[in-house]
Amino acid sequence: MNVMAAIAYGFDKTKGIAWLSREKLEGSLSEHERTFLSKGSGDTTPFKLQIEGMWALAWSIGVVKELDFAKDCDEKFAQELPNLKLNQGGENLRRIANQRPLEEILGACDLAYCLHSAIRESQITNKNSPKKLKPYVILERRRALDWLLSEESWDEIDLDT
Repeated sequence: MNVMAAIAYGFDKTKGIAWLSREKLEGSLSEHERTFLSKGSGDTTPFKLQIEGMWALAWSIGVVKELDFAKDCDEKFAQELPNLKLNQGGENLRRIANQRPLEEILGACDLAYCLHSAIRESQITNKNSPKKLKPYVILERRRALDWLLSEESWDEIDLDT
């Protein structure tokens, strides 16, 4: 996801693909990611927005200390991830990762579902959405948390409410 977001924001695609290969992650790409990399063009918005999902995943392994759904991910979040410009691998991230207890992840996932449902309800009824909540933040974090708890591929996560 780090590589895809970096490419969406202008990082060299060839270098991103080389990094994935070096880290032996090509087989971990979703169908959408593979298509984007092979076609060389397309909508970058989903990859830019998924940074919020990356934030939730980083929270789930203890890299991020707090998962506040009313706040965007920290501007310094990229510093916690491998620096692709310096060709850093993922060793440090794997070393510091410490999965949170399942109960915490389930609680955050449940909260994300409830917040997403409230946002959808406000959209359907044309009422004000919950204050301080950005729909894309809730949606992308919910996708990440649901993915953690499912056996579905990233592209197949059902976000119905």
